[in-house]
Amino acid sequence: MSTRERILDAAGKEFIAHGLAGARMQRIAAGCGANKAMIYYYFNSKENLYRLVIGNAFSGIFRNIEGIIGEKAPLEKKIRALAEFYVKMYSENTGLLRLMMSEIAVGGEVLEGVLEELTGRIRDYDFPGALNETLSQGQRLGAVRQVDHRHTLMSLVGMSSIFILFRPVARVVLSLDEREAERFAKERAGHIADLLLHGILKAEKGGDR
Repeated sequence: MSTRERILDAAGKEFIAHGLAGARMQRIAAGCGANKAMIYYYFNSKENLYRLVIGNAFSGIFRNIEGIIGEKAPLEKKIRALAEFYVKMYSENTGLLRLMMSEIAVGGEVLEGVLEELTGRIRDYDFPGALNETLSQGQRLGAVRQVDHRHTLMSLVGMSSIFILFRPVARVVLSLDEREAERFAKERAGHIADLLLHGILKAEKGGDR
């Protein structure tokens, strides 16, 4: 791992633990085996480092989503793959999810700026448009209801993250012990996909949609 990569890795852990305001360059330096001067040489400021950590994380997420939506596959398979990806991604990156929530809690200006810069720099990042085209194709074939792709995407994102964010609350409200909570978490993607598809796909004659 290069010095730059080590700094980014240590910075990601520091920002997840303390946020932008609470993060300390000295701890980042200690975490990557470099000194503060080296960090400033590569990244100029803590704010630039923070923006790059967030940008790198979202760049990877966007590429995965684009790959799923762009695949030549039936709509149902894409929706199920997207649900699986989001649930798995949030489950394995709870720190990133906490960082996003803490950023949004203080207004989300930095997060919004990073995403605008990212999507402006890499024009291929139009997975909402790709999802819209996928749904439109289904509508032209008479298989898909008239649904707004933006609401579809936000429903997918929200349903995929809610249990992870509110797991302690959900355990109490739903009366789940730890083993049941683990099983419930693993079942989430399938249930999310079922709900979305039930709302997206037109009912077959004699069917229950």
